[in-house]
Amino acid sequence: MAEDDLSRANRESDAPSFDFDDDAISSLLDAFVATRTGSQAKRVSRPPDPLDPGAQAAQRTVFQHTSHHEALPLVGDTPETRGRRIELLEALATRAVGSARARLLSSAAELHEQLGNGEAAARNYTHALAADARDVVVLRALRRHAMQRGDWAAAATALEKEAGLELSVSDRVSALKLLAHIQLSKLGDAAAAGQAATRAAGLQQDDFVASILATSAGLARGNASRAAEALTDAAERWPDAEAQAVMLLHAAQLIETAGAPDAARQAFGRVVELQPALLAAHLGVIRATHDPGTTDAARESLESAAERSSPPVAAALLRTLLGPSEDTATLWTLAEAAALAGDPQRAIKAIECMSDLSPEARSVGSARRARLHAELGDQPGYEQASRDAHSEPRLGAYVHS
Repeated sequence: MAEDDLSRANRESDAPSFDFDDDAISSLLDAFVATRTGSQAKRVSRPPDPLDPGAQAAQRTVFQHTSHHEALPLVGDTPETRGRRIELLEALATRAVGSARARLLSSAAELHEQLGNGEAAARNYTHALAADARDVVVLRALRRHAMQRGDWAAAATALEKEAGLELSVSDRVSALKLLAHIQLSKLGDAAAAGQAATRAAGLQQDDFVASILATSAGLARGNASRAAEALTDAAERWPDAEAQAVMLLHAAQLIETAGAPDAARQAFGRVVELQPALLAAHLGVIRATHDPGTTDAARESLESAAERSSPPVAAALLRTLLGPSEDTATLWTLAEAAALAGDPQRAIKAIECMSDLSPEARSVGSARRARLHAELGDQPGYEQASRDAHSEPRLGAYVHS
C-alpha cells in the first residue's frame, strides 16, 4: 500500500534545520572516519575541490591504495557498515533538535530494525517521538514499526496523529481509511472506525472505499440506518448501474429493517429506476407501501404491481406468482425474500442458480452469498464466496462489508 510513501507536499517541504553549520558536520564526519579507518582516510569521505587538481590526485591515490570499506566506511549493506551509519546518525542526533533530531533517530531506528535490534529500534523511536511528535516521517516510521510487531493500538495512535497534521487531502484520507480498517478489523472498535471512515468520506466525497468502511462499521454496530446511508453514498459513486442497483437494494433492505417504510419505499423506487426488471426492488416497494401480512394480500399486491408494470416486468411478476423460475430477476426476488424470511440457505441456492450476469454483478452476487454463508456460520462457504467475489478487484471493499 502506498501509505508509507511521502506525499508531494512532504517531499517538497523545506529540509529540517540543524542547530550547527556545515563545517561542524564536516568536522564530525572527518573525526568519525578517522577513528574508524586511520588518519590516511581522513577527508576522503568528502569530494575534493573540483578546482584543485592536486586534491583530486591525492584522493585518487588514497583510493588506489586503500580498500573500499576503509576509504568509504559508510557505503555498503553489510551489518558492519549499517552499524557505522547508526553510530554516525546517533552522533549527529545529539547535536540536533526538533524535527532534525527526530528524523535522524528514526533513520537510526530503521537501521536497527534491519539488523534485528528491536530494543534499540524501539528506544530510538521513543526518543524521536519525544523530539518532534508531529513530524510525518517519524509518525509513519512509528506506525510501520507498530504494524510489523502487531501493536495495533500504537499503529492507530500514530495514524490519528498523522491524520491531524496539515497534509494534503489525499494523504489525510489514506491515513483515516487505514485507521478505520485497523480499528474495525484489529481493535474491534466499530464506533471509532465509523468516525474515522466518516471523516475520510467527508474530506474526499468521491471515495468509494471510505463509504464502504463506514457501511461496515455501521453494520458491526448494528446501526442499520447509518450503514444504509453510507452504502447509499458508496453506490452513488459506483459507475456500473447493475452493481450500483444491487448495493442500493441492500441499502433499501437495511432501511426497511430499521423500520422506516417511507424512506425504504423511496430507496426501493431508486433501484427500480436503475433496474426496472429487478423484482426484488418491486417487491420492496410493495412491502413498504402495503405491508401485505397474509399470502392472499401478497398475491393481490403482486397482481396489482403486474398491472402497472411494463410487459417484461409484469411477466416476471406473474411468474413469481406461478412458481419458481430460472429468470435472473425472479431469482434475485426469491433470494431476497428467503433472506428476509430467515432462510439464508434457500437464498444462497437462488443466487447460485443465476446465470448471464455481468462480471461486476456476479461479484456483488458472490459478496451477497458470502454474507449469507457468514450468517449460517459456514466458514468454508464464506471463504469460497469471498474468493469468487474478488473477481472484480475494485469491489473488494464491498465484499468485506
